[in-house]
Amino acid sequence: MYTDGGCDLYKRIGGWGVVVVQDGVSAIDEFSDVVSDPGVTNNICELLAFEKALSLAPEYNAATIISDSQYVVIGYNKWMHNWVKNDWLKNKYGVDNREEAPIYIKNLNIWHRIYDKYSSDITAKWVKGHDGNEFNELADILASKYRDEIEKLK
Repeated sequence: MYTDGGCDLYKRIGGWGVVVVQDGVSAIDEFSDVVSDPGVTNNICELLAFEKALSLAPEYNAATIISDSQYVVIGYNKWMHNWVKNDWLKNKYGVDNREEAPIYIKNLNIWHRIYDKYSSDITAKWVKGHDGNEFNELADILASKYRDEIEKLK
């Protein structure tokens, strides 16, 4: 499965796409949606795409989810387990030099949902974006689809 997400930070409209690939050679299914929220970011859209892929993985017997977001890939494969140990705090102390109140990781609600769907049978793999990978490019097109359609309606 390939995932992608992105947004227009000025217009606060984003989208995500998931491409289900069979045997690494053909796309057999596609999923996408729009994200319209004043707080939308590229990382949020990337996470929502990954979350959708995790939900679909058992149905398609997928063992690998491929994303061009290192934030998502490293977050899922490595950081998430440390965040859980640290009660989802940014660091084990929960504070940084500027603040005294606990600082939780960004996009905590989405990471919680991803953690609930976590499976050691599924790994995340990084691919360079916009580098000619057919399925990554298709996921990018899907992520932009609704965003572009909404723009036409305005």
